[in-house]
Amino acid sequence: MINYLQKPSAKVEFKLKEKALKYIMIGDDLNVRSSNGVLLRCINQIESIRLMGEVYEGLCGSHRSETIIKWLLIWPEYY
Repeated sequence: MINYLQKPSAKVEFKLKEKALKYIMIGDDLNVRSSNGVLLRCINQIESIRLMGEVYEGLCGSHRSETIIKWLLIWPEYY
């Protein structure tokens, strides 16, 4: 996906072109457009582990609902 978005003139399958419509590169970061139009930065596995650790720390820790955790991660624009 990243290679195609950096060089859109490259030959790739139609399915990849269709899927790439909701992705955008900003600098070196891959972003995806959410259903409400907000751009969310795609993160790798190491970043996701770090972010989940930050969300689970603090008062109440892991006693938060799935919805709250989802919004804690979406609010700073991560995907």
